[in-house]
Amino acid sequence: MPWAAVGLLLLTFALRTYALSLRELNFDEVGSVFIAAQGPLGLLGYLRGAIREHPPLYYLLLSLWMPLVGQSEFAVRFLSVVIGLATVAAMYRLVRGVARRPVALLTTFLLALSPFHVRTSQDARMYGLLVLCSLLSIFIFIRLLSQDRARWWALFWLVTGLGMFTHYFMAFVLLAEDLFLLLNWRRYRHLGARWLAVHVALGGILALWAAISPGLWATLVSLWRRGTASHVRWDGLFRALNGLYLGATLRPNWFHLAMPLLLTTLGVGLAQWRNPWLPRGHRHGGLLLGLLLGVPLIAVLTLPERVTGRYLTVALPACVLAMALALGWLARESHRPERADGPPP
Repeated sequence: MPWAAVGLLLLTFALRTYALSLRELNFDEVGSVFIAAQGPLGLLGYLRGAIREHPPLYYLLLSLWMPLVGQSEFAVRFLSVVIGLATVAAMYRLVRGVARRPVALLTTFLLALSPFHVRTSQDARMYGLLVLCSLLSIFIFIRLLSQDRARWWALFWLVTGLGMFTHYFMAFVLLAEDLFLLLNWRRYRHLGARWLAVHVALGGILALWAAISPGLWATLVSLWRRGTASHVRWDGLFRALNGLYLGATLRPNWFHLAMPLLLTTLGVGLAQWRNPWLPRGHRHGGLLLGLLLGVPLIAVLTLPERVTGRYLTVALPACVLAMALALGWLARESHRPERADGPPP
């Protein structure tokens, strides 16, 4: 790892530990501590019957973490700092595997500075772990497109399963990957049987968890009865995008969101044109980025409840990748020498 990447990791650590204990634990963080304090077996029993609760993976990690470091604000949140640092390091290594070093450094820099990721890395909640699982799933999926090997399928199943047991919104990443394969079925039809096997394996584990979790069934019934949103609530859209791009540090308005949205759109277009993320000979990188961004956004806007930036957590890796691609292209274009208007004298 070059010194520039090491410097970015130090910056990441500094931003995520700054004033880490300044805020008291909020209501959701207190809930995390309460659940984790019951121990692995106790929290599994609690979550099985709890309504509108999250899957157990983050709580299990926190239950193993707290006996080692304590339950102070700094100690409890530091687990998220570690996860956030691992995510930034993984971003560099994964992007470097498919793109040049400047692109990898720029992508890592944007994630290190992301207000949303800084905040999720300072909260004793599961959203930082969800970002890491989403990022790993995306890049293992990209690897599977060109390397149809058992180890990559096993890793994909493991990472996606861990993501599903971190937060159920991990399903949006899997759905985006499903749609990409379906829209390019002729190119990837040879992956169909193994892709189906992964879904069956994931579905079996989730079905087992659902079968022993009356609280999850009660939650699903409640959501079903409430139905979907009858119309797009623009305030919810602004609030979600504002949280994703700006970390809810500013009141949502188009002025603040215009630049990051334009960069994201440009990045998706460039990915479709230049195709930097997919292996050589593979196409439609922009389609993959667009699905990874669009599926979570469309899905959360159908929810009949107040939408915030954390609902788009799984879209953060694709968002950062798109903006990095756009900024890199703009930087290269600005330094490209102008062509002479006529022949040299």
